[in-house]
Amino acid sequence: MVRTVNRRDVVILSIAFVLGLVLGMYLVTPHLMTQTQGVVKLGEKKTSKSNALVLGFIDVEVRDRYGKLLLKRTYSMHSPVENFAKLLLLIFDPRGGDLSTSVVDLGGTSKKIGYSDDSYSYEDTWCCVRSDRWFIAFGNGTATFSRSAYKLANELVEIVISTPTVSVTESNITLVFSASYSPSSDVNITEVGLILQFDPYDADNNNYAKALMFYDVLPEPVSVPAGGSITVTYRIVFP
Repeated sequence: MVRTVNRRDVVILSIAFVLGLVLGMYLVTPHLMTQTQGVVKLGEKKTSKSNALVLGFIDVEVRDRYGKLLLKRTYSMHSPVENFAKLLLLIFDPRGGDLSTSVVDLGGTSKKIGYSDDSYSYEDTWCCVRSDRWFIAFGNGTATFSRSAYKLANELVEIVISTPTVSVTESNITLVFSASYSPSSDVNITEVGLILQFDPYDADNNNYAKALMFYDVLPEPVSVPAGGSITVTYRIVFP
């Protein structure tokens, strides 16, 4: 029997997925974007509200074992991969009843995730998804970005993300979430990703799987000393 979650989790997930849809649509040509003091440009011309792009950034901070700031950088995101796009289809599918789709887990195996119109429940619910199961993964592998990526080239660790924040001003809406990693030995971080842990759309409860949703190869290796820390913050800005 398919397990259900409460309406609060559904709302949280729906908001996150819709935001991701917009991001995925507008970040397909990241090479066109440059940032100068918060102004988005296409080529050399400033954009207007009618053609402004949604911006995705990765803020990276590195500190030594004493908390001293060693490095602070901001990179453009490429991020959403095919797994994420498949989830978005479920959000906008107008059909009722039970819906599911397949994503590729970290081991390369196809797993189903979906939606149930449970006749024994008072509400339609997302099945087998936990809103508190998001992780940022840190890796030191050598790879190039691909929409079909399903894992980091060489993952070192997964850290649960901080509680996301959303700020709203007349200029923009900004979604922010982050995670910090403290290695026991010197390491160069070259890749990061956002991973969803979920209970597949099947009869077994708590049979969790993990799937890569965002993937980014950093433009340069980021050196983190033993006992120090690296904080990666995803920052999605809607002008």
